[in-house]
Amino acid sequence: MLVETPVTAVGRGPSGPLVVTLLVVAAFAAGLLRPWDVLVPPEPSASAVQASVPVAIASAGLTASPPAPAGPTASFPDAATVLCGYPATWRTMSRVWGSGRPATVWVGAEVVVATDPGDPTIPFTIIGPAPVTAIGWCAPIGDDGRPPRDATAALFSVNRNNGRATPALYSLLAPLPGDAGAMAQLWGTPGSRIEPWPGGRYVVRFATPSGAWVRYLGLEVEGLDDAPLPSGRQRR
Repeated sequence: MLVETPVTAVGRGPSGPLVVTLLVVAAFAAGLLRPWDVLVPPEPSASAVQASVPVAIASAGLTASPPAPAGPTASFPDAATVLCGYPATWRTMSRVWGSGRPATVWVGAEVVVATDPGDPTIPFTIIGPAPVTAIGWCAPIGDDGRPPRDATAALFSVNRNNGRATPALYSLLAPLPGDAGAMAQLWGTPGSRIEPWPGGRYVVRFATPSGAWVRYLGLEVEGLDDAPLPSGRQRR
């Protein structure tokens, strides 16, 4: 005859509810502390990435155009955007020959108020020293720096020794007259053939017909006067 003897467990309680409670507490604490952020840094937001790009460009000493607006802009004619893009500041523009091929170069420049083209306070932006076959400028599209629509540009040659300024002759390469003359222009040497610009100082005078708005931009061409022209080109 078998007699069942009751057995009572000592020191152990219902473990199921306790384990579940501990897991819930641990999950809640992990959500607050976020220990995985220590091991894997959070990805930067899109705004932070966009903000870091201009900083990197500025630290490298370069300039870059802002992205083109989504829609058309009446303040900057299409003829000028082809030459300059959408610059935020004034720029010099030049076409140079290097490694047997042409290239267009834009360099940030300063436009100032001065008394005349020979004013010694006008700063000069260097262009070259590769053979420079065209020189010009681009105006900014912003409301603060954009020239008046009726402004026109004139080119002067400045003697390095005495600072005397005289009108310089040139051929208008782009844009066509009336398209975007107040926003951008590119000039070649006089005549119908491509020739390098002589090394020297040039000043662009921007002015409205009334003379109420006048600005000056200095260009210093480090041209190679005896540099060979592109293959197949002959000097006059």
